[in-house]
Amino acid sequence: MLSFETTKGTITDVVYIDNIYPHAILWDDQGMGRANQALKQVLETYGISQNKLAIALGIDRSAVFKWVHDQREPSSETIVEITQVLKTLNPLAAKEFVRLYLGTIVED
Repeated sequence: MLSFETTKGTITDVVYIDNIYPHAILWDDQGMGRANQALKQVLETYGISQNKLAIALGIDRSAVFKWVHDQREPSSETIVEITQVLKTLNPLAAKEFVRLYLGTIVED
């Protein structure tokens, strides 16, 4: 297992999606996956319901519930899909999701 500190959290593990694509799972200091935390905050801040996001993604609302309540971490491909859907629902929400998830890594 890989574990090292970053400026925004700790990478605690690297998993492989379909045994091909490495996906680092970032955790904040409270142990919550940062994608989960970012998604929860964005949905609350921008008044987007879990159901509305699920419908826009074409998935069951229970999947969104599991992400928001830290029961399951979305894959990297799903994070891209979430970002694209948020961009159609509210471009500011999509930007905030990316900022909260990746931090300032893409800025400057």
